[in-house]
Amino acid sequence: KNNRLRAVLELIFMLSGGILCYVATGLAQSGYKFVFVLIITIYTMEYGIRIGTILSSVCGILILIGDYFSTIGLSRSSYFQADFMMIATFYLVSYVVGFYVQKDCQLIEHLRESANRDALTGLFNHRYFHQHLQSLVSNPASKPQYLYIADIDFFKVYNDTLGHPKGDIVLKEIANIANEIFAGGVVSRYGGEEFAFVISADDAVQARNIAEQMRLRVLEHYFEGEETMPGHHLTLSIGMAERKAVGDTVADWVARADNALYKAKSFRKNRVECYSSIYERFDNLEHITDDERIIS
Repeated sequence: KNNRLRAVLELIFMLSGGILCYVATGLAQSGYKFVFVLIITIYTMEYGIRIGTILSSVCGILILIGDYFSTIGLSRSSYFQADFMMIATFYLVSYVVGFYVQKDCQLIEHLRESANRDALTGLFNHRYFHQHLQSLVSNPASKPQYLYIADIDFFKVYNDTLGHPKGDIVLKEIANIANEIFAGGVVSRYGGEEFAFVISADDAVQARNIAEQMRLRVLEHYFEGEETMPGHHLTLSIGMAERKAVGDTVADWVARADNALYKAKSFRKNRVECYSSIYERFDNLEHITDDERIIS
């Protein structure tokens, strides 16, 4: 179950097998020294050039010690010459294999990063954000967690009036503002002109203050051509919802934040709305029947 311990034990087992094969077949005169090349190649591919170099050094030292003690009374130079070439091969193999493994890992990381990012704003995308929310609801939290969904007010009007390239600039600028305000959380472009953020806060008051900072920064920021908009400003409506301590799901959490955003958009826009529902106040009153709850 412990991956690090498994890897160490596996390496010890492989090296022991290689050393046993080397000793049993005559040390300096052994024709099975290539076994060490296989071990170096395998572990360089799995763990990279650093481990490959360390293994090359260990195997090289073992071979030189074997040469020294198994050639007493014989001409050692020919064995040492051949084995120095063998050790050089160890390092060459570890470097070449490790170099390409490193490049491969960098490419994989780049592809993973590209798959998780929105190409326009550089923020996390919708898919990654949902994966992050799933990881949050699957684990207990030490502090309350809040989800925000924000929508740019009258953004379609802005796009239709000034064109989509100008709209793209607005999205990038709002993304930069969001990265500053929600630096301690995760920021994503949720879709179209919508953004989503998740952050931990001490309480609902602090969480709302953070959302208000975001709203005010957008309100005070000058966007080219915003004077043509209703109210002469580009503004942001934000809905926020706290994660329930027990039994919450991603779908329910998002639905509550979306419900709060709908309220914010309905009530004059350019506002922060916290989710609340009178029906949920009865959820913990288990002694009340469904009929009594409906009547109430």
